[in-house]
Order: sequence, then structure tokens, then C-alpha cells
Amino acid sequence: AGMLRVSDLRELFAATQTLAIHPKLLKVEQLTILTNGGGPGVMAVDELILNSGKLTQLSEQTRSTLNQVIPQSDTTSNPVDIFGDSAPARYKQALEILLRAEEVKNLLIIHTPSALAPSEDYADMIVQTLQKIPKMARPYVMTNFMGEDAAYAARRVCSNHTIPTYRTPEGAVGAFMHLVSYRRNQKHLTQTPESNTDDAKINKSAATTLINEFLEEEQSYLPTHQASQILSHYGVECIQTEVAYTPTEAREQAIELGFPVALKLISPSIASKSEVGGVVLNLNDANEVEQTAFAMLIRIKNTYPDAVIEGFSLQKMAPRAGANELRIAIKTEPNFGPVILLGEAGNGLEYAQAAVALPPLNMNLAKYLIAAANDKGVLKDRILPEKVDKYRLCALLTRISQLVVDQPDISAMELNPILASNGQFLVLDATISVNRYQARSDRKRLCIRPYPIDLVEEVILKNNTRATLRPIRPEDEKAHQEFDQSLNKEDRYKRFFGELPQFNHDQLAKMTQIDYDREMAFIVCQRFEGKSRTLGVARVIMDPDNLHAEFATVVRSDYQGLGLGRLLMSAAINHCKRQGVEVIEGITLPENTGMIELARKLGFTISRDFEEGSINMLLKLNT
Repeated sequence: AGMLRVSDLRELFAATQTLAIHPKLLKVEQLTILTNGGGPGVMAVDELILNSGKLTQLSEQTRSTLNQVIPQSDTTSNPVDIFGDSAPARYKQALEILLRAEEVKNLLIIHTPSALAPSEDYADMIVQTLQKIPKMARPYVMTNFMGEDAAYAARRVCSNHTIPTYRTPEGAVGAFMHLVSYRRNQKHLTQTPESNTDDAKINKSAATTLINEFLEEEQSYLPTHQASQILSHYGVECIQTEVAYTPTEAREQAIELGFPVALKLISPSIASKSEVGGVVLNLNDANEVEQTAFAMLIRIKNTYPDAVIEGFSLQKMAPRAGANELRIAIKTEPNFGPVILLGEAGNGLEYAQAAVALPPLNMNLAKYLIAAANDKGVLKDRILPEKVDKYRLCALLTRISQLVVDQPDISAMELNPILASNGQFLVLDATISVNRYQARSDRKRLCIRPYPIDLVEEVILKNNTRATLRPIRPEDEKAHQEFDQSLNKEDRYKRFFGELPQFNHDQLAKMTQIDYDREMAFIVCQRFEGKSRTLGVARVIMDPDNLHAEFATVVRSDYQGLGLGRLLMSAAINHCKRQGVEVIEGITLPENTGMIELARKLGFTISRDFEEGSINMLLKLNT
């Protein structure tokens, strides 16, 4: 949702105050610090770096100009320390230089109490200096007047002139990082996700058939040799795995595979087999395999006498030198449904040891999951010949996400370890838990509704050409921009009740990246010169109670008269019926006779608002 997260009540009030004073997004994330005390300046920098913040790199021209003002220095850098003996006049000179510096977009002014003048004089100077510069041309300015009684009047002056002011350097930097986090969250929301080009690797029906077969055989725990069959239908590669039911069979299978081999116990009763000696690596001859299997059985029977042991799996040892080892898991939470966990290979992958995301994932969301794992320290950049190919890891995560979305009978999954090397990902050990999913009327399976693929259909237009009617996708942004630009002035005026400029990226992102539970936009599109071309769109937005919806429809100016309006409106009405909406209504201008006549044919009640000069269209559903 792009919300800002805080950890305690103090931080909640600090963030609220900061965002109330400065509700707009920062232009950049770099911070410049002006201080009359070296210690507080260093404290501010420390806090900034600890919170993954960035300092502004001052230009040579800015530094040279500051050096002429600061007598004790000829190597001024950020933070800019003008020393404790600085009177308001010198403070003002340094401030004016920074306010006019092209690279300074965010400025923190720190003042420690000085015997030269009261803190209030410095605050008045800051206010007067800022008032000389137009708001649109000045940087975002914050202040920190240190001290209690001596600094109270100065902080009051800043507050009265809507300049954010804080009691400590750390508090000021913490508030600035709230703005940075808010900027990042909002930017994440409006980034156009990249399509995953690996859709051809997914065979949903084949995987569903396999899962049904396992369930009919009353199998709920699928070890590697069975889980790999399902994973292969989603482009997830697992190492070749053979199964043996006795130590003697394990010996024979090892000879066929070739040495060295890994021997692993197959038991649904033991979650982490390596912790109890159920995994032995680098076995180099047949006798060693057989003896190890016997010893494993004895050890497990003594430790877990009630454990169900189904046999052994054998794998030829994979080359691990230079490879990163990852772990991806799926868990089903009562309140959130399936969640995806990403971390490093090892034992006991809990939420504290992983980055967590809610499916469905696209390439952008997968990228943020990887970044969260890096920030949390659960996925480290190892000093290895090759780093993890993050683009391909994103593609892998999106396919696993699609597996979760497509297959409701999968309740849990563990891929551990996954060898990442040369841009390839090889799963060495995989387990999948399957249970027949029982739908509930009071709760949805997925926390976030995935793309409604069931609403995609092929249609025939009046000119006998084929087109696709489907819900809009985030990847449609460029096509939607071209569609918006194709509308003539008259059609734009009818749709938006006035002359509007072309939509920018942020506006288009809000139109294409929608919550399918609370709104819907249907488009009709065709392939044109290898690209998707949007011909028309119908949009409905529901109220929070899902009882009332507002609609709007527009058709490409050069494609009108082909029945697109009826197709789109019918799709929108049918969707509202399925969602349980009771009333759908829209507003148009009297001169939009085509829309009015179409609405009348579809059963809308038409009325005129003479005061507003508009036409109201209302249709009652599900009554």
C-alpha cells in the first residue's frame, strides 16, 4: 500500500508531524548538513548512515565559495562545520550559499547554544533568509536547535513559520529518513513492473493433474523425487533424484548414479533431517552407502521410534564450489494465507531469518523481496567468482509465486538448498505438502487477489477482426499512454468534462496498477506491429462496502462504431453483479449522446441534473 512503517509511539508522532509539514515527496534522498558544532554534525551523519541514508556530494564551486566564508577551513565538506564562534552573520552567509547550490535539495541546519547571540536570533535569521527565496526554488529545510530552555524560543520561531524543527540531531535525521522511506514506498508503487518472459515454462494443467494423483493416493508429503515432478512444470530445475526403500537398494542406485553421492532419509515425520543425521554427503563407494543407510536407520529408530520412514533418496553430488546457496519456502498463515520466504540455505527458516512477501509477485515485487533480504542481512553478497543473478532469481520467484496462486492444494513447500551459479538455479532438496483445499465463504485463500485470468476472453468486433477483452495489467502502462494520446479533444472532453493535459507516469500507474478486489478496468486490445494496442477501457470503482460502484467508459477515437462500448460496459456490469454490487452509476455530458443511448439500451435509468449540467445514469443490480 506504500505506507510508512514506524516502530513505537514516539516515532509515530514524529513521522506524523514531519509528513504533515512536508506532505510532498522529496526530490532526491541526499542530505546536506550545516552545523556550528563538529560533534552534533558527526552524530547526525552517524544516524544517517545507520539508517541507509546518503550525504550530498558538494560541488567544487560550492566548497570553494564556503571556504571564503569559513576562516578556519580550506577543505569544507559535508557536513559543513562553520565552528562554534560563528555569529548569525556568518551563519547567514553559509546558509545562503547552500540554499543556492544546485546540488543541495535537502538541508538540515544544526545549532548548538552560543554565547555570541541567543538561539532565537539564529532562528529569525533562518526564517528571513528563507523568505527571500521562492518556495519552489528553495531546498527542503529542517532545523535542530539543541538545548532545552535556551532553545525553546528558537524552535517556536521555526514552528510558527512551518519549518520542521527537532530537539536532537538524531531526531532530525530520523524524521528525514521517514520522508526518504515514504518517497521510496510511493515510488515503488508507481514503478511499471516488467513482464516475466518465462510464462512458456509454466504448465498449470499438468501440475494440477499430478497433485490430484498424489491426493487420490492419499499422499500429503512429497519428497524431492515427487516434488520435482510438480516443480518442473513451473520451470524450477531439481537435481536428478533416485529412490531406494532399503539400504541394499540404496547401494545399487548409487552404483547407477555414479560417485560421489548424497544419501538422504525420506520421512514425513522429521522436518529437518540434517539436524538428526538424516543427510550424509560425499559417499564415495557402494559399501559406504549401504553401511551409512543402515546406521541412519538405527540412529533414527533410537531417536524417533515413532517416525515414519519411507526410504532413502540418492543424488549425485552437485559441484558447490563458487555457488551461492539459497532457500525459498512457502508457508500458509491463518490470517494471510500463503506467504513466500527467501533466505540463505540452512536449518530452521523462520520469519526472523527470512524476507517475506505475499503472492502474487511480479518482477518488480520479486526485486523488492530480494532487496529486503539483503537489507535484513538474511541474504548476503558472498565473495565468490559470481554473484547471484538477481534478474533470473526474480524470474524464479515469480514462477514459484504463480505455482502458489495456481495450485490451492499446496499448503507448504521447502526448496533448500538451491545452488545459484552461472545464472542457473538448481534445487538439491525439495519438499511439498499437499492437502485438498476447502474454500471458505468468510475468508479468501490469498491475501491479495491475483490477476483475474478467468475474465480474459476473445471477442469479434463488428469489422470481423479478433480482439481480447481482459482486465488491465500493470504492464499495460505504455499502451495505455498511447491510447490516451490517441483520443481527440472532443472525446477527452466528454470523458473528463474538460481539457486535461496528457497523463504522466504517476497518473498512468494508478490507472494500470489496480486492486482487483476494489476496482476493475476492462480493456479491449489487439496486436498491432508486434505490440498490444488498447482500443477502449471501462472502469468501475466500488465503495468500501462493495455496494455502490461508479463507472466510466471511453473508446479510442478511430475505433468507434465497432461495438466496443457495449462489450466493455457489459463486462463491467457483469463483474459488478459477481461482486455483489447493488447500484452502478455514472455521469456524462448531455452532448455525449452515444454513451447516453448505450446506457439506456443496457437498462440504465437516465436523468438530467440541470444544476450541474450533466446526465446521470443509474442501474440497480442484485436487488
